[in-house]
Amino acid sequence: VRGGPAGAIEWRLRKWPLLTGHAQGIAEWTQRGSRLAAAFDLSPQGVDLGALRGIVDVGTARALPVWPQAVVAAWAPGEGRLRIDIGSLEIRDGRLKRIVGVVEADGLVSLDRERAVLGDHRLVWREGPAPLGELTDRGGPLEVRARLRQAVDGVWQFDGTVRARDAAWQTRLMAFGPPDAAGSHALSFEWR
Repeated sequence: VRGGPAGAIEWRLRKWPLLTGHAQGIAEWTQRGSRLAAAFDLSPQGVDLGALRGIVDVGTARALPVWPQAVVAAWAPGEGRLRIDIGSLEIRDGRLKRIVGVVEADGLVSLDRERAVLGDHRLVWREGPAPLGELTDRGGPLEVRARLRQAVDGVWQFDGTVRARDAAWQTRLMAFGPPDAAGSHALSFEWR
């Protein structure tokens, strides 16, 4: 994948759903200390994943071909671990239609030469008419409050605020513009 090994995938299919045009089963992906497992249902209508769980190294996750190029280019973390616990994920016509669960990021460190500590974060995907994730920090040098959602036209929107708890971050955050009265900087990104 992108010039490197994609890891190993093992799966077991249930034979009876094949008669109805579905491939159902259980799959497990592993690569360099990362592991994800899920139940799946593949059909002409799309992909359903259930009980998607595991731990993934951030560098490994960044290299996977599932991210839009804009996300890969802007993705700052270079080190850390993602703990994934997604109860349900549905993809229809190539678009994410539903996701419910939690992704926790531990020990994030940036890719830049300063190797800045980004802290620990939690992304909770809530049930609703469209995918909606709420991102918060779990302590560390940055206080983060943001929402990640997919609009009807397929555009992903990320909106929120970030505030430095650590003085070393105050200068770095000026890249997002001046802070408000509470010391928070606005974050707003879109990508397709």
